[in-house]
Amino acid sequence: MKKKLFGQCAACNLEKPEERYRNISNYALEKALTGIAYEIHCPEIKVGTLFCNRCYCAIVEHNNYKKYKNNNKKRKYQRLVNNSKSVEELKIEIQELKGQLEIATKPMSPDNNTFIKYFNDKIQRLTTVLYNYQHREGNKPVLDADEFVTLIENRDPNLRDFFNLIYQSMNPNAKGWKTKESLKQKVMLLCYQMAALRNKQVSGTKNVIGLYMAGTGTSTVGINTLSNMGLSATYQTVYNNKKQIVNVYEQTIQEYISDNQQKLLIFNIDDYHDLHESRIPSVTSINRISHMATILLNTNNILPIPLSSTFHNPNGIDANLLKQALNFQYMTGFSNSYNAQKFNWISIKDVTTLNEFDLVETLVVHCYDADLSEKHVRRFDTTKLVDFILSDLKNMNDYIKVLIKVFRLSEMQSYLMNYIIPIPADFPGQLYIRRAIVQKLKYGNQCSIPKEVLSLVPILGPLHVSLNTREISGTKNVIGLYMAGTGTSTVGINTLSNMGLSATYQTVYNNKKQIVNVYEQTIQEYISDNQQKLLIFNIDDYHDLHESRIPSVTSINRISHMATILLNTNNILPIPLSSTFHNPNGIDANLLKQVLNFQYMTGFSNSYNAQKFNWISIKDVTTLNEFDLVETLVVHCYDADLSEKHVRRFDTTKLVDFILSDLKNMNDYIKVLIKVFRLSEMQSYLMNYIIPIPADFPGQLYIRRAIVQKLKYGNQCSIPKEVLSLVPILGPLHVSLNTRETAKPKPWRINLLLYLAHAGWSTIKSYIFARFKYSKDLGYCTFVDLLDNLIPATLDIYTILFRENNFDQYIETIFRLWTVMRRFGRKNYDKIMLALISDIQY
Repeated sequence: MKKKLFGQCAACNLEKPEERYRNISNYALEKALTGIAYEIHCPEIKVGTLFCNRCYCAIVEHNNYKKYKNNNKKRKYQRLVNNSKSVEELKIEIQELKGQLEIATKPMSPDNNTFIKYFNDKIQRLTTVLYNYQHREGNKPVLDADEFVTLIENRDPNLRDFFNLIYQSMNPNAKGWKTKESLKQKVMLLCYQMAALRNKQVSGTKNVIGLYMAGTGTSTVGINTLSNMGLSATYQTVYNNKKQIVNVYEQTIQEYISDNQQKLLIFNIDDYHDLHESRIPSVTSINRISHMATILLNTNNILPIPLSSTFHNPNGIDANLLKQALNFQYMTGFSNSYNAQKFNWISIKDVTTLNEFDLVETLVVHCYDADLSEKHVRRFDTTKLVDFILSDLKNMNDYIKVLIKVFRLSEMQSYLMNYIIPIPADFPGQLYIRRAIVQKLKYGNQCSIPKEVLSLVPILGPLHVSLNTREISGTKNVIGLYMAGTGTSTVGINTLSNMGLSATYQTVYNNKKQIVNVYEQTIQEYISDNQQKLLIFNIDDYHDLHESRIPSVTSINRISHMATILLNTNNILPIPLSSTFHNPNGIDANLLKQVLNFQYMTGFSNSYNAQKFNWISIKDVTTLNEFDLVETLVVHCYDADLSEKHVRRFDTTKLVDFILSDLKNMNDYIKVLIKVFRLSEMQSYLMNYIIPIPADFPGQLYIRRAIVQKLKYGNQCSIPKEVLSLVPILGPLHVSLNTRETAKPKPWRINLLLYLAHAGWSTIKSYIFARFKYSKDLGYCTFVDLLDNLIPATLDIYTILFRENNFDQYIETIFRLWTVMRRFGRKNYDKIMLALISDIQY
């Protein structure tokens, strides 16, 4: 594709993005030098000079350009003659052109008022046309620019092209089509303003703007400010117009009913809640939300339905009639699917066979966006707003008060004496209007309900059926609960609700209350359902470090220290409780020395890799397939986007509570444990079985301390007896993380580095041992210990040994890693690993 030239024209010195640009070639230079145009426009012309297309034609194609200009004048004159409908119109156009020519050629001076006279004449004619149209004939202002032009030119031919003159002066050619359409509307408004400045009686547009601004809630000061700018009527004028509209509006309703006496009228009452108003409480109310009732009448060309005294079923919703109809009319077809049944309906089209226009209309049928072109076929020219009044529509009396507003119209009374009116309504509308009809049928004149209700027939609105079959409030509730859980404000949740994305804050609050009320029962049911399974208990701390740390008057930060209480289960049988389960000596030093000397020290003389060679069932990480290898390396990465994580599920885990607690001492842990012990189902479980508690160092330390004190002092201490059914153990995950724990990099990257080191060592190990054999060199021994002992043990401890259920090898490797912790002085974990080995051996 040839590159488009662009730049500054050498002749006119302008940059025109919409213009075509051309370079001077050798041939073009020869043609240009045969004329004299280049001397005027660009004397320094040479090969490669850049011109816009207009200047290029004037300089290079000078002979053709002159011919074109002369021929263009002839063609324009001929077109003008051919397009004229009559000699008279042609003469008028010639006179106008002469007038415009005189204005264009005559220099303006203080003594020359030709243009002023011309413009004054046009504004006077424009004002006369608009004054007669609005003031004398009583018409509303024309608000469409094309219709406005047609109006003024048809009523006064001398105004022809006057609108276009003003429009062209706004440079429309440099604007897009949307801007051009907007510009036409602005020029039309300018014409109205100029006419109103000349004659204040031409104020129809200002009145319309003033009424609109008042309807949108603009203040008195705001409307008067717009009036001072010449854009609107004053607030007093707007108020008078509103009073006049109110005074005559009832008469327009009477005329509407009278004009449609021989047509079917349809009545609608619905509620409207102004939820966009302020909810800030005042002295007298908690919010400014308005609950309104909308009363509408509609009609069509169907004949009205005559009123009959037997129209309403005296049994109301007739159960016997329903059973009969369901059994003999609908149950036969109900045995088929809807599609199978629809196949028998010859005239019913399937949505997949519709043309594009009908398909779009079908899909956006419940979308009322005014910008959708498909919506333009929906018109309200047959609909009449009867009233818009303050009402909650929460009971039968509210509906009766609204209905009386319509019944008091004389034309409506005469209509209801002869015909019925259907009322498509939602559930409350049907319920309360039906209730009024039943009471009127039952008690007659003994009740105060007006007799006109018997001429109403509430029916289920098809629109309500369609919308309610699509209503998925569950998703909105979930989104609302999630947003509330992430700290979104009340205003934020209500804004999402107004956008149709979430439930309101009040609904979210009610849902949270309901969840809290029933949640304890769900925990009881969880424990009850798993009474014959091993329960596992977990308590851990959570610090909300992402909160603001700016000090306030009462605290130095807003960080929340929380305790998470979880229960989990699996299909293993529970472990029976025994009084001798806990070692009375706590961490038994004598037992540890005996086991370490006779059980682990023999294997400790070999490296981990050498010892693992004797474990037949243990795989090496370098032999795993790709999926298992990735799972092993990212085992400590909890990114939800990793497909490997999808196998980890929480469907057997139950959150018991999430409470404010530092978990810094034994009392903090006991307070958290009491939250679980008070559950009746948990008490019955702990009377028979033990519960393991995998925990980090503080969790083990303080729970073990509570157990030891309870064993030592019995009922003399306030520690609940249920702690004796708990068995704190060192969590395998904590072991694995602490062997890798560092500020940087992250655990998955450490795993990758360890794997690369291990895989490389496995490749060259045989060559290294063959070369150095049993060398006692310190550097050599250090690297062998690192590569053949520490790295493979760290890689295997969680993913290979623990998760593959190699328990004996896991405990032996715990002892090996304890020596590492001891060697490097890792506080806490150089002791707690011995506690695990002591408990296991006991």
